[in-house]
Amino acid sequence: MINNLMYIELKTGYSDDGPAWIGYVKTSKSKKTIYFNDHAFQKNIGNYANYIDIENGDKYWISGLKKEESNRHWAGHGKIMVDRRAVNEYLSLIGEKELPLNLFEVVDIEDRFPVKRVKELLEQVGLAKSVNKKMKKLSGGMKRRAGIAQAMLNNPKILILDEPTAGLDPTERVRFRNLISELSEERIVILSTHIVSDVEYIANEIWLMKEGQIVQQGDLDHMLASMQENVYACEVSQAEATKMMKQFKVSNMKAERGMVELRIIADQPPIHGASVVEPTLEDVFLYYFGEKGGEIE
Repeated sequence: MINNLMYIELKTGYSDDGPAWIGYVKTSKSKKTIYFNDHAFQKNIGNYANYIDIENGDKYWISGLKKEESNRHWAGHGKIMVDRRAVNEYLSLIGEKELPLNLFEVVDIEDRFPVKRVKELLEQVGLAKSVNKKMKKLSGGMKRRAGIAQAMLNNPKILILDEPTAGLDPTERVRFRNLISELSEERIVILSTHIVSDVEYIANEIWLMKEGQIVQQGDLDHMLASMQENVYACEVSQAEATKMMKQFKVSNMKAERGMVELRIIADQPPIHGASVVEPTLEDVFLYYFGEKGGEIE
């Protein structure tokens, strides 16, 4: 990477009075990306801004330094923050012995470029050894983990994941669940999924939505308590089992010695002699979304 001392000014939300810095930037080998103060920028076509933050879309003006006039637009106001490490180099450039305190403020800028952050995140998601592989060469699970790393670049307070483990093998699913649990220690993670085990193992609060409406919410214990008398077990003949599967929501069936053991979700005992059993989160899910009579409700 190439280090350069440059002028950086935030334009989004401001005219010519946005926060501004003079500090060291790093430029990628391709010269397409500039890194500064934990942000990454790429070229933007526009009159008042020539770079865009690739993470949040904010627009910036980034340029070389002027020797004899202000780096701000003539109509702009506000002090320019100068990286403490760059003070001497900047003074030498403008031919001054000290910075005018009415125009500049010396600050400490963390040397945390996304390149370092990327390495940390790839290590966290278990992809450090695959850093030189092309995305198309990665497995489905590895691509999902790379997506998590990308989403975490700007250290978000809220992370939203949509079906993150769909299509993954059991080993990769467990790895992904553990990763999500780890990430949730420092932020809110909202997980949308139809895979009940993902929610059962790691969620602190569960919301069930149907047709855009929340039909049930609470922690795991609350969810299970709401179904204490809605899950039944019974043993019937094959003919009876076929009939009952059309009448009730059946969460499990097991054929043994000419009979069929059924696990049924219902508001009332499905037959005389059916026994109440402890519910699972899958039972709760099927109560609201399960099949009955061969049709999805």
